[in-house]
Amino acid sequence: MKNKNKNLNKKCFELLTANEEVKAFSCFLENSKTGDSMANYMVGEMYLNGTGTQKDYISAIKNYLDSNEPLSLYRLGQIYYQGWGVDVNYINAKDWFTKAVEKGVVEANYYLGCIYYYGYGVDKNIETAIEYFEIISNSGEKSESMDSNRHKEYVSFSQGLLGDIYSDEENFTNLNENERLGKSEHWYFESARNGNERSKILTILGGRFYPTTGGDSCANQSVHFKNLEILDFSEFIIKKYKDDRNEFSEMAINAAKELLAEDIKKSSEGDPEAEYWMAQRYDNGLMVEKDLRQSFKYAKSAADKGYTYAQAMLGIYLLEGTGINIDIGQSIRYLTLAKDSDEFFSYALARAYEAESPYQNLSKAYELFVAFGAHWKIGLYNELGLVNTPNLPKAKEEYLIAANNGVVDAKIRLSLWKFLGIETIEDIETADQELSPFWDRENVKQLLMIRHYENEISEIFKKSDQNNSKEVAAAILNCAEQCLRAYPYFDIKSLYGVETKERILLRGINWFIKSFVHQGYSEIDDYYKKQFINSISSSSKEIIDFHSRNLIQTKTLYIFARQFRLTGLDSLAMPIYEKLANLGFGVAQYILGMSYAHGDFKPQNFIKSYAWLNLACSNGIEIAFQSREKISNKITHAEIIESQKLAEEFQLIIDSHKKSSNLNYEISDIELSELIDMDSSFGSRFLSIFNEKEKKFTPKKSRVLKSFRKLGVEHGAPDQYNVSNQDKAQKSSSIFGTIVKVLLFLPFAAMFAWVVYMVGALFLVWIFVKLAV
Repeated sequence: MKNKNKNLNKKCFELLTANEEVKAFSCFLENSKTGDSMANYMVGEMYLNGTGTQKDYISAIKNYLDSNEPLSLYRLGQIYYQGWGVDVNYINAKDWFTKAVEKGVVEANYYLGCIYYYGYGVDKNIETAIEYFEIISNSGEKSESMDSNRHKEYVSFSQGLLGDIYSDEENFTNLNENERLGKSEHWYFESARNGNERSKILTILGGRFYPTTGGDSCANQSVHFKNLEILDFSEFIIKKYKDDRNEFSEMAINAAKELLAEDIKKSSEGDPEAEYWMAQRYDNGLMVEKDLRQSFKYAKSAADKGYTYAQAMLGIYLLEGTGINIDIGQSIRYLTLAKDSDEFFSYALARAYEAESPYQNLSKAYELFVAFGAHWKIGLYNELGLVNTPNLPKAKEEYLIAANNGVVDAKIRLSLWKFLGIETIEDIETADQELSPFWDRENVKQLLMIRHYENEISEIFKKSDQNNSKEVAAAILNCAEQCLRAYPYFDIKSLYGVETKERILLRGINWFIKSFVHQGYSEIDDYYKKQFINSISSSSKEIIDFHSRNLIQTKTLYIFARQFRLTGLDSLAMPIYEKLANLGFGVAQYILGMSYAHGDFKPQNFIKSYAWLNLACSNGIEIAFQSREKISNKITHAEIIESQKLAEEFQLIIDSHKKSSNLNYEISDIELSELIDMDSSFGSRFLSIFNEKEKKFTPKKSRVLKSFRKLGVEHGAPDQYNVSNQDKAQKSSSIFGTIVKVLLFLPFAAMFAWVVYMVGALFLVWIFVKLAV
């Protein structure tokens, strides 16, 4: 049989997940008739467990036989081993379990070990049993066949049986007692660590482990951590069997209490090791009430007597402020003492050196992380450039080692890089699958939400008839906004490098530009658009920097400047306009010139204003001519010359930019839009300077213009004194307009004088009448 269609049973599994067991059974049964291997296995499972149907072991066996799934072989072995619906037959069971092992079901080794350990249907063979038990015991945390919890149970059962085997001296004549019991204790402890309660009790009864002779640092560290876990096992057993004791658990509880009594007695006598264990008990609440101050007291006493583990414990307390105020200097002191005795504590000392304090020394911290082999930290320092310049290839190399060693943060980091295409080819689909189990982490959640919105856009684009709709533009803008929501979670304080944050922000900018140029953008609610611009306003400096590094186009920069201005964020728009002005864009030059004229966002400076308006005129910005003329009435002859020279300097800078960059200067459509929307929110406000009642400077006479023309000075940028035809036309128009206004005003002035005359005459008559009376 073979699985003809991987998606054939998808609906069946969905029904099973929704607890529609009867419908799920019917679905699998129908698919099994096509010869589908997985469907046959699932029908067998449902018959075996009575799920969605009545239990029927014979039907289960039939369906397992019709399937070629490895777990079907394993189930057949269990059926004959346990006698489910058939007579127990260990030979058949052994054959099926052997086939299952050959197909990769590692858990079947447990049953094969039991068959040879107990002599079920075969001659008892301890050596063969040990081989099978060790295979499953050393198989790691994951299994291709079963979920991790079920797999862990088989591991702990096998380890417990290995403990039993080595505890029986009759099984071994070639091992001395210490070696045999050492192996027994080892396997009981590993079984207890994997959750086996019986093994926990046996470990407690075995008492505390003791350091090895010869000063083997690694071995002694292992002994130390085993002893710490024994205290944890003791706490578990006492709570577990507090009200339901049996003879077996009673022995373990008594042993645990005896150990506590011994630690209390010896610590009161000043024994540093006992003081250390009391510190651990109070730190974790192990058979005593949790009390961090008491823990600190015992740890300090032991540390001052030279007990290495207490020195390390105290150093970490002082580093983290546990039971005492943070004191980095004292933390470094105690951790240095511990590290001098055992290099294992290099990592803790490195943490102390990287903490923010007057003692911070990142170079020293990095050296210690390298000495310890802390690949995650080494990668982090290289990504963030905390010691040298950022080195992403080196960081990736270290992250890979850390990930292979089981460091979850390193695995997440590599998946994030895969999502963003950092130091690897972008693979969003794979990254999505790898990151999904870590959805509870806020930064991962925010990134996966980007993926969600991008998928939505893809689905919308599949409907070609809607590509130009408002909904499409809004969906794209929504995706851009999600990028803005995500990227603050990846700043350096969150231990993420600049590259990661920039990729997310650039992704958001890219989506916004796609929305902006979309036909449906104008239909999106203005409040929603303004909300986005306000959100991205905090990144205005990054936007300018992205352009300087050629990460975004000049047109994109202009779009943001204009959007900031329209949203009322003029203070953020001005630095962008200044950059655009220096790149040679006329409207930006006009806006910068008016900013200097008004003293808004720039110190009021009519000389610089005149220079920038001059350049704007040269770029054909018509509204700049009138503004430049009025500025000329506010500055002296010498200042006009100075402004012309300044304009030449600005032009040189602009020309150098044009030569040294590949910028696209064809953005007249954006500039045209800029000119159209120069309304009272910006342009008119700047022009209001010329209507102030009090003028700082006296307007110049026309003779100044004549004398300046006689100088015959030639300037690179056009000047109102090298008058163009357009300039002359504008001036003539201005004089003519003045004459017309005067002529129109004269009749009104005469009428006003006549009214004043009549009012005065009537007033005199009234006074004369009063006096006569």
